Amino acid sequence: GKRIEHFVSNLMLFKEFKNLVLIDDNSLIRLCDYEENFQKDEYKFYSFFALSKVEGLSLSGFKYELTDYTLKPFDTLGVSNELVSDGFLSFKSGELLLIKTLKE
Repeated sequence: GKRIEHFVSNLMLFKEFKNLVLIDDNSLIRLCDYEENFQKDEYKFYSFFALSKVEGLSLSGFKYELTDYTLKPFDTLGVSNELVSDGFLSFKSGELLLIKTLKE
């Protein structure tokens, strides 16, 4: 909807409901597992946000790769990445939120 406070309150639900998936006409939002494979699909942009400190974050197959990075809450480094081939994500600890977006 048009009310940003409702969107923020929905994001807070991920702290309690780990299997929650939010989908609208343009985006999909969910938590990541400690290891995941990604294949190109209809989504163009992949943004990663730390709900708690995420240690050892590595991304391969993405336009902007990472190796053993510590992503902290409010760190914007994970915004707007793209898959260039089959991708892989891994991290050692923390809670990592993924937002996949169809287009700009």
